[in-house]
Amino acid sequence: MFQFAGPIARQTASPFACSACGNPAIEPPREFTDDAPIRCKGCGEALGTWGDLKRRTMQVLMAEATPGPGAPLPVSADPLCTAPPVSGL
Repeated sequence: MFQFAGPIARQTASPFACSACGNPAIEPPREFTDDAPIRCKGCGEALGTWGDLKRRTMQVLMAEATPGPGAPLPVSADPLCTAPPVSGL
């Protein structure tokens, strides 16, 4: 599980801030496989795996892209954030 749930992370504007130091930057893995470990670039804290980061990123993007009742569907060039087709149009 990705480690961004600490009190310092909640005080920052980024949903990806390190729970130990608040830094949102990561040290990328040497190989981009889902089980590759990643660490905070600021303090070196183990944050999880590349796969964890990808899943967390998808969760944040989808939460931001989910419109409220009556709101227009979001527009995004990101293929991961495509809204489901609307039936009946």
